[in-house]
Amino acid sequence: MPAPFPHADLVQTDMTIPLDQATIHQILHNPPFTPLPRAINIRDLGLLPTSPLPPSLIYRSGAINAASPAALADLGMNTVLDLRSEREVSSHPNPVPSIWVPGTKPPTPIQMERFVDASGVPAYADMYMEIAEICAPAFRRGLEWVRDWEEGRGGMVVHCTGKQRFSACLSSREDYERSVRILCF
Repeated sequence: MPAPFPHADLVQTDMTIPLDQATIHQILHNPPFTPLPRAINIRDLGLLPTSPLPPSLIYRSGAINAASPAALADLGMNTVLDLRSEREVSSHPNPVPSIWVPGTKPPTPIQMERFVDASGVPAYADMYMEIAEICAPAFRRGLEWVRDWEEGRGGMVVHCTGKQRFSACLSSREDYERSVRILCF
């Protein structure tokens, strides 16, 4: 089992207080983060505390398109589940084979005022569920990839430019039934 996050105290740090470069470097060069030249914010989901996934199976990144195919291969990443928009995919293509499925509709424009009440919880819940609906075809393909995975096949990196897209894929247990209905029907 992976070690607990060594910087849990940072969660209590006010977001307006800048972190020093040494702390940022230490965080981004230790699990679950995986340093990769020319890529940003890569995390091995199998290295998260309490993760049911084996290490090196599924990664998450917000900017994998500039990484070299050789660097990705060194980590065993040979497939990308791309949750980005068609515009993002065409302007910044991935360096390895990708699973990309168009969304079911454009997202609803964000109304910032909805994020004020109740710490934004209802607005985030609505946004995540809409993203789950929009990205359902891509999530389904990603889940099929995981279902059909075999030892030695390599890993997959989920490429998304916003945590919301990937967070919608990893919905809470309370939303699991609804997510399964969206993904499967």
